Amino acid sequence: FRRQIARTAATKEAYCVCSSSFQLVTHTTQPPEDCPLWSLPWPESSSLGHLKEMWSQTLNPLPSLSGSLCMKTLPACRSFNKKGSGWRPEISESKRQLLMEEFSTSNPHFPAQMFFTRLLKRRA
Repeated sequence: FRRQIARTAATKEAYCVCSSSFQLVTHTTQPPEDCPLWSLPWPESSSLGHLKEMWSQTLNPLPSLSGSLCMKTLPACRSFNKKGSGWRPEISESKRQLLMEEFSTSNPHFPAQMFFTRLLKRRA
């Protein structure tokens, strides 16, 4: 039993020392320079305003690396979307026209008509 405890303690210590040498992982998006879709302005539509707020939420600041080498971190808080029945409210024709008009005026290079027809096909 003592050997097992000693092995477990040695394994934990080795794991702690080994894992402290790994650098903190950060993910970045590197948009291609030749694609104008990455620099499009956000639409001013009230129907799409909540998406901008979700997109611009900042992540929690990174923990400092000072202190002990064996640092215990808490898992990141993630918001999970519940899977629903797939039902979505129908978009009225007037709202469709307003969205298409806003897309085409605020982003003339964006192929809004093509993407909007694809969206409507996927909804069916």
